[in-house]
Amino acid sequence: MRVGDVVRLRSGGPDMTVECLRGTGLVECVWFNEGRREAGQFVVQTLECVSRVRPEPRARAEAGSDGEDAAPRPPRKPRKGMH
Repeated sequence: MRVGDVVRLRSGGPDMTVECLRGTGLVECVWFNEGRREAGQFVVQTLECVSRVRPEPRARAEAGSDGEDAAPRPPRKPRKGMH
């Protein structure tokens, strides 16, 4: 779960946007009720993800470290020596 994801209580309710993740296992969410902004804190296990935000772009060095986000590179041709 990340900031910006849209979540919903597993028991039902409105779609909410994750505003902040607390190290205590709490998630701060915001939603709108009849045009008014509402906010609340929920235990992470009580929420289900409705939609995720796109992953943040990672630095080129990081992208290749785990192989997940790195596109395969074509093999390099050997360089011809300069004489």
